[in-house]
Amino acid sequence: MLADDPGRIQVMETLNVKICELKNLPPRSSTSPKYRSTYCTVNLDQEQIYSTATVKNNFNPYFGAEYGFEIPRPFRYLNICIFDKNESLTAVNGANGNGALGKVALAKSDLHKYSGKDHWLPIVPVDANSEVRGKLLLEINQVGKELTIKLKEGSELSVSQKRDCDSFTLISLEYPEGSKNKAINREKFPIHQTKTLRKTSAPQFDESCCFNVENLNLSELEVKFSVWHESTGVWGNVFLGEVRVPLGSNFNGTKKHKAWWYLQPRSLEARDEVSAKGSVRLFIRYSSEIIIPDVYYEPLRLMLGKVPKSGPVTASPAFLLGEICEDKTSAAIPLVRVLLKTNRLSKVIRELAKLEMDTILDVHTLFRGNSLLSKCVDELMKLTGKFYLKSFLKEHIDKIYEESRNCEIDPAKLDNAADRVGNLKALMNYTSNILNSVTSSALNCPSVISDVLSELRNSAMQRYPDRTEIQYSVVAGFILLRLVAPAILSPESFGLRNDGGKSDNVTRTLTLVSKAVQSVGNVLSNSTEQVRFKEPYMTEMHVKFGYDPYLKEMKMFLDTVSSSNVIRSFVPAELLKGFLKKRVTQPPSLFGRRSTNRRYFKLTMEELSYGKDPMFASHHIPVSEILSVEYLKNGDELDFRDVFQITASDRQLCLQAASSVEAKEWMDALRFVLSRRSARPSSEFSSGYTDAKSLERGMGGSVATDKVKDLPVNINVTREMEKVHCLLLKNRDKLDRLHENCRQELTSADSLRRLEAKCRMDTIDELIDCVTRLEQEHRHQIKQAYQHNLYGSEFAPIGEEIVLRPKGPFYPELFVSSGSFAVPPSPATRH
Repeated sequence: MLADDPGRIQVMETLNVKICELKNLPPRSSTSPKYRSTYCTVNLDQEQIYSTATVKNNFNPYFGAEYGFEIPRPFRYLNICIFDKNESLTAVNGANGNGALGKVALAKSDLHKYSGKDHWLPIVPVDANSEVRGKLLLEINQVGKELTIKLKEGSELSVSQKRDCDSFTLISLEYPEGSKNKAINREKFPIHQTKTLRKTSAPQFDESCCFNVENLNLSELEVKFSVWHESTGVWGNVFLGEVRVPLGSNFNGTKKHKAWWYLQPRSLEARDEVSAKGSVRLFIRYSSEIIIPDVYYEPLRLMLGKVPKSGPVTASPAFLLGEICEDKTSAAIPLVRVLLKTNRLSKVIRELAKLEMDTILDVHTLFRGNSLLSKCVDELMKLTGKFYLKSFLKEHIDKIYEESRNCEIDPAKLDNAADRVGNLKALMNYTSNILNSVTSSALNCPSVISDVLSELRNSAMQRYPDRTEIQYSVVAGFILLRLVAPAILSPESFGLRNDGGKSDNVTRTLTLVSKAVQSVGNVLSNSTEQVRFKEPYMTEMHVKFGYDPYLKEMKMFLDTVSSSNVIRSFVPAELLKGFLKKRVTQPPSLFGRRSTNRRYFKLTMEELSYGKDPMFASHHIPVSEILSVEYLKNGDELDFRDVFQITASDRQLCLQAASSVEAKEWMDALRFVLSRRSARPSSEFSSGYTDAKSLERGMGGSVATDKVKDLPVNINVTREMEKVHCLLLKNRDKLDRLHENCRQELTSADSLRRLEAKCRMDTIDELIDCVTRLEQEHRHQIKQAYQHNLYGSEFAPIGEEIVLRPKGPFYPELFVSSGSFAVPPSPATRH
């Protein structure tokens, strides 16, 4: 979630969810087929964001579906809902056979507990007690003997994802659940029912009721607000949630209480850990950053791209960042993005490559390890190569999924040995088609990747001028072994698939094809062009693809992708595509004109196109003719949520997405395209996606080369710098130890070691100074920004713990509670 004002702090949350598998699902009743056909959905509260493919007839289905997205709005729970798709029920009577089997609900405040590890979680039933969202603004005031209770308004109420409420509220005095006191006298203290407000998710109740509490001990009582949706259906009114306000703890001597409260489930009793509904294995990564204005990150950003002119690369901030981080990938991700955006990546990679070649012991393992250099190049290819992979690989991956053929060639895994001939033929066909597409894609390889591969190859050529196999090994090691082969093996990790539904046949076929591609890369890395297979059953694959003509074509491919002087072909990258609802802004006609039309939209760097058929676009809007994009806010009508407007020179489109996440993805992509259509200079320091107005303010763009500008990749430098800041802060003790080691090296008899130690000490001192100043400003900005967000305000309702910074060993936890602001400890006490 971004702040509209660039001078304010930004709260940005990212969620990655992998739904791995289910186990021990219960069988259906005797009147239905025994096995279940299940699919899962990812929900923020009640809003469905993604849905997996259906795995049929299995009590232990494997999905492997992976989704990653930025969270566009406040939420309380991440819900993984499991549905049973009973096709026989649909076929018999045409009814909807999708029944909710259960769900896993994780509170936002608990997500950090599950982040980064696999967890088996029990599936619990879905009922009215668990499907609660929304909040109430209420006021309780005691004047003498009178207790006045006023319900002012509600917000974010809904009876289902796409339906507004006909809501009313029951207000009553109660003893707390489990209290030994006798029940309230309802004749003296009747339940007050508000009027019903129809077709709204934000009802304005403005109703009051009074009670004479002269002889009651208020500290033993609570006020209960029970919210319902009025329904004439078979099951009657629908429970939406309740609020219980203890009178003793919320007055604090003031005799008046006014606050926002979250609605809660009807019962807060803990559920049993063992569930008869089965369990689900999830892998979750949740991150939350609070980002202060970008000007405060600039000293650290300028320092990050420096390479000492008179000192070794080991004294550079980039190298030191990788040295103190145990997980090199965590350092490489923000480092590559910042250096790429500021056009300093090639220089840093060149110096890191020289260092690795000077220290390598076995030339055959050159750039094959998990060094900072290898992780940086990996991240660069994954970041900038996503659309490149889609251009030549996705159709083959989709075909393997659709056909789901058995391509097993290991005799030990075959029930019938005679099947091996047919399986081998199918496997060779898949592999041949993929390798042909790879070798034909050289001119489509992004220039940024080619430039880096060219730097690495030239470094190897200068060091080993007579060994061409090492030069091919360097290029093949990255482009084939660390990009293409992993993308084949795990398409969901590279954005080629994300809905899961990978069968055993598909998994095995992808594994064997990936092995074949790796074998070609290994042949090119060997001076004798002979590779020994660990698996004898792969021999035919090696004979087929390990020699000419495939080997010759692959060498030409590697020569082309590692040349920085080749003119690249321009292939419009499909930034985003999918169905949206095109809303008709004119009033309905007498003949019942539809208010929405479903159309298939496709966005590239050049144009936005759409039509009824995904294969044919009947309308085209050049990016140069798009004037603006903006969210439309029409009250709180659910039917008008997730709507955005595109204004072009000749038309105006009002579009509705299926979810808030999808709407944000389209808005971000459109703003990104608009920010790149102009070649005018802007500030080097970019805060991410921008629109035309922010370009005029100088808040977007980059001074990077045109090769970087033309990449269809968004890089939020400010956010990446916050990640670097957090890494340095987390590993501050390691920086201190490095500083002490360098101080001891100053007494060495070796002049080169003394020079290196002095350079490293100077860099560490500067890093520590930058981090300390940035953290002090961070604390100040957060305190200023959240002073007004008291516990009970609209942005921090009562009912859940409010944490203003993500929890972790290196973060201060800032809590808002009881109207006070908790100041975090000073940096000195945290390190």
